[in-house]
Amino acid sequence: MPAPKLSKSSLSNAIAALKEQGLTPSRINLNPDGSFIIDIAVAATSQDVPQSGSKGPKKWGAKR
Repeated sequence: MPAPKLSKSSLSNAIAALKEQGLTPSRINLNPDGSFIIDIAVAATSQDVPQSGSKGPKKWGAKR
């Protein structure tokens, strides 16, 4: 059985389905056998983003 061919419609359908679910594709790996892998971007959560008033690390030599 020959290897499946990658088509523009199959790739665009996969990307459209991801976007419909609110996901953001970040990278697409096209394989020689006709398959593909789509990596999804991970959005930063509020826990990942430092707050503007947060007490970050002390400067070197600063008193505690």
